[in-house]
Order: sequence, then structure tokens, then C-alpha cells
Amino acid sequence: MARILKARLGERAAKVPTLAMPDFAARALAAVSPQMKAMLPLLGRTQAFSTSKAQAALGWTPRPAADTIADTAASLLV
Repeated sequence: MARILKARLGERAAKVPTLAMPDFAARALAAVSPQMKAMLPLLGRTQAFSTSKAQAALGWTPRPAADTIADTAASLLV
């Protein structure tokens, strides 16, 4: 997401962090942060989603993820 924001929003995304947090840091933060503790089961996993059922049943076509991410961020900056 950070790369998309930097590429699409330019200077408006100057403060977007681009470094990945190592797993050990997330585990350490989980000791003091309930939000981070809730994320622990997701560490090291890749999430895959499919829109095929919605496309077949509804004839729906999703927008490209990069467009959605950039448009959402731009709307929050206004």
C-alpha cells in the first residue's frame, strides 16, 4: 500500500512509512497493545480473496485495488 500511495499521491504521501515491521517487533508490541495482540494470528500468513462469486451472481466488476487505495487516501487528505 505504501508504494501505491507514494506513486499516486507524491508529496502528499511524504510521511507514509515504507519499512516493514519485523515479526519480533510485532510480538513485542503485542505485550502492551491489544490491537497488536489481535493481529498476531495473521503474522506470516498471506490472505487471498476472490470476487468470483460476486462477479458471477451479480455481474459486478471490481475496481483495481491500486485505484481504490489511492482514491481512499486522497479523500482523507482533503
